[in-house]
Amino acid sequence: MAPNLSVSSTINLCAILMLAMFSFTTARETKLSSLFIQNDPATRTVVAGPRDFRFGTIAVADDKITAGRSRFSREIARIQGANITSSLDGQKAVIEASIIFTRGKYNGSTLEVQGVASASAKVREYAVTGGTGEFRFAVGYATFENVVRKAQYSVDRLDITVRFVENLS
Repeated sequence: MAPNLSVSSTINLCAILMLAMFSFTTARETKLSSLFIQNDPATRTVVAGPRDFRFGTIAVADDKITAGRSRFSREIARIQGANITSSLDGQKAVIEASIIFTRGKYNGSTLEVQGVASASAKVREYAVTGGTGEFRFAVGYATFENVVRKAQYSVDRLDITVRFVENLS
């Protein structure tokens, strides 16, 4: 027969386990500023719905993120994901994307970005809902601001603020 634990004993046990689990970790905040998403038509495609991005369009992308504004700058990450035109007027889109770091301190780590924003907004803000590697348990936000718009491509400035658990063990 199992021992009879009171509610307060169970709560105390849970608290002790949680403290033990996080005893070798600490929360840290990092700001990754002035990264640039190189929106290249060659790395994006519409996979369903109208091609003119009306309601119901689903598009996927695999764009490079660079440290410099030039489209020829060195890649430091990729942003891979989908966006869905989700408003009837075609002005808002839901984004689900992974930022996969390919160089530097965060090489191999990822951040997950999601949310909805107006396509015509000067600055679009999305939630950072998780991460892997150096960004375990990440939460925060990312802003995208269009800084170059040409017929062949566009460039968005990307700023990210995240809090994550840094493993000290």
